[in-house]
Amino acid sequence: MAAIATEGKEKEEKMKKLIGAYILGILSFLMAITGFLSLFLSIPGLILAIVTLKDREKKVIIPIGYQGKLGKKKLSAQPFITNKYLSYLAILLNAFSIAVSLFATFAIFTLFTAGTSGINQSENGIERVSKLPEVVEFQQAVEEGGRSTFHVDIAKDPTADERFYLIQVFELFPDHRTTFGWYRYNPDEQKIYRNDIVNDTWEEVVD
Repeated sequence: MAAIATEGKEKEEKMKKLIGAYILGILSFLMAITGFLSLFLSIPGLILAIVTLKDREKKVIIPIGYQGKLGKKKLSAQPFITNKYLSYLAILLNAFSIAVSLFATFAIFTLFTAGTSGINQSENGIERVSKLPEVVEFQQAVEEGGRSTFHVDIAKDPTADERFYLIQVFELFPDHRTTFGWYRYNPDEQKIYRNDIVNDTWEEVVD
């Protein structure tokens, strides 16, 4: 009786490991969109699933169908699945969750890097235009006048066809703004261009 009880406990412990592997796999899959955080669930789940492969193969009866007797004969029409098969499914589930979380991590990192790079490039363009001698002189005049405020802003971000930032230098009054000049900053070339309104051309500015 003691041996039977011990065997029963071993079966229960093995099944708990398998169930744990499934729970971790499902939770990590649901959390995969968060990126690497789901790895804290899927990796332990994968390890548990691999450990259960060492267990002796047994049938796991699915509680549907019919089981009973016809006279003295036992009849069973219940489907079953082996614990090995369940282990392989748990491994696939956790491995897939790992793959999805790694992909999500890469996507999040790429988007974050692209966004940070864009912010840095625009700030670099504003800083370089602000330091142009003509712009510095205009800023001093605005501040000395005291009737308006000096501004350098991005008017347009780069596009696939036009790879430059359009930068506006202007002074802002309470009821209107007056543009001092338009500039283009090309982050690929690291060059600044000034708009010649009279000739409708763009001239490179050496800063």
